[in-house]
Amino acid sequence: EKRSAALKMDYDTIYRALETMENGNNVSENRRHGKIGRAQSVVTSSLATRHLLSVPLSLEQEGAFLLVPLLLYKIISLISVRLGSLLFVIASLIALRSVILQQLLTVLRVMPSGKEQNTNELTTGNGATTCHFTVDLKGVLRFLANEKEAKNQLGRSGSEILMSHILVRSVGKAMGQLPHLVSRKYPTLPALYSVDVVLHDHNTKHSYWVSDADEMSVQDIADFFTVADPLAAPKSLWQSVVGASCHIFTTPDSDLSQVDLGLNLRDIPITVCVSGIRLETDTKSPSLSVAINIQSTDIESSRMFAEAIQQLIQFPEMLE
Repeated sequence: EKRSAALKMDYDTIYRALETMENGNNVSENRRHGKIGRAQSVVTSSLATRHLLSVPLSLEQEGAFLLVPLLLYKIISLISVRLGSLLFVIASLIALRSVILQQLLTVLRVMPSGKEQNTNELTTGNGATTCHFTVDLKGVLRFLANEKEAKNQLGRSGSEILMSHILVRSVGKAMGQLPHLVSRKYPTLPALYSVDVVLHDHNTKHSYWVSDADEMSVQDIADFFTVADPLAAPKSLWQSVVGASCHIFTTPDSDLSQVDLGLNLRDIPITVCVSGIRLETDTKSPSLSVAINIQSTDIESSRMFAEAIQQLIQFPEMLE
């Protein structure tokens, strides 16, 4: 309780300091427009476009579609049984592939043409890439204070925005911009990917499954957390089979030590571990330690992914 009270007092001090900072409510023009180096192209441009899905086939339509090979066999076998059998096998495989792809497209997206494989990955081998970085939280605290003030003064509706909502939105946006890092490869199928994120909150012991996190605003995510089932249950059978592309774990520091943790889950494309909020000894400003494990050896894209997340968390105005 003493530690919590002291931490709260530090945050109150930080908020008061931020309120008196010159131009505290504005981000510098270079930061606002993303002009801070390598991550600019990642944040200001997108490598992926949303695949326009057709209406999913009903069970009756799928059954009729799968009966086409049998009808084809019946017709062709009148001419040649051998030819009919061959065409039956080929048509059955095509029909089965089409039905499976149709179902997968209800939870996945098709990779844009030319983005299925990054050439850097071909020469690096197999494995995972780990990225560690810290984030200065002054911009986050300013953003949260501005959002709270806007809701109070302007009467904006919506749930309160928290740090966890900014984390989910930042990771989702970066995933949508670098989709080949979360791509799924299935035999005979095109490269597919999703931007589903699961947040595991250590404080509440809850987990939240956010679908298409790159298409939701920070406020949308905050509102979703308010009404969502905190058990991270998949919405469909195919979603449970495919799984989420990213899991975020919040791991606050203990009373006795500050330890940066990293988690490598081989069956999940991206895993993010977020350690507790700390006060830097020299600047007395709050910071957040983040570790990311990416199941890819594309080092350059992994660096761009981590830098984009770092920038988006540090300056949440760029998420809108």
